[in-house]
Amino acid sequence: MRSQEKVQQAIKHQGGISRRGFLGGAALAAVSAAGMAAFTGCAPQTQSQPSGAATNAQAQATATAQVLNPQDDTYDTYTTDFSAIFSPIQVGHLTLKNRIIKSASGTVDHPKKDLEIAPNELEGYGKIAAGGAAMIMLEAGALGDRGFSTDDTEITAEQAVQYAKPLADHIHSFDCYCCFQMSAPGGMIGPVLVNDMTKEDIANFLDAFGDRVSRLKAAGFDGVEIKGATTDGLNAFLTRRQNQREDEYGPQSIENRARLFVEMIEKAREAGGDDFLV
Repeated sequence: MRSQEKVQQAIKHQGGISRRGFLGGAALAAVSAAGMAAFTGCAPQTQSQPSGAATNAQAQATATAQVLNPQDDTYDTYTTDFSAIFSPIQVGHLTLKNRIIKSASGTVDHPKKDLEIAPNELEGYGKIAAGGAAMIMLEAGALGDRGFSTDDTEITAEQAVQYAKPLADHIHSFDCYCCFQMSAPGGMIGPVLVNDMTKEDIANFLDAFGDRVSRLKAAGFDGVEIKGATTDGLNAFLTRRQNQREDEYGPQSIENRARLFVEMIEKAREAGGDDFLV
């Protein structure tokens, strides 16, 4: 029986294999093969052929990779068939009309002189929606200091909804979904946030996050994106290089490092319900 068929049977028998398990197994097989080849090289050799064990280990690792990530010589060949981009796709409870999503990157100036959406904001996002995008993810700055940041306590929920609803309605008028990206409070970065927040601070942040999700839904938004990337403070919880905490949010395990994100998702689910994308 060929190596690939053996791998397929083994995976089926074990009920599947995780990406972590695959990477660990493949790495172990490669290291074992390299190690055996090195020991073989120390002894006098009458021929330069690799040992049977090393060859089998390499073949096993290759076969496993091919089963989990099947490719052929055409995987990097480009075609002019982009039909999949314009086909519908289901994302949670939403059916997107195509695969085009405006990411949460700053593209429109956001003058914040009063609690009213500026005309250039309506026009800018309206053009993106009218151009055919299926979803727009507004960047954190789009609604910043207007009642949707977790550290913004001056603006009431009613004022925040009154401010954001016209923008959501305008985007929806072009058959386009509207979501919002939320990031760390006050734009705090790295260790400043992760190591200085007390457990009470974290609890207050989670409550504020849930409240802001409720405001988003009341304003007609379809979902929220949690920003845990770039220099924002939230991503510092995920890295052992910056996270020096010694409690359940510390770097001791992946469960601890991801705990805040899991709790944010739970808060969003609680506040937004089943018909709100997270």
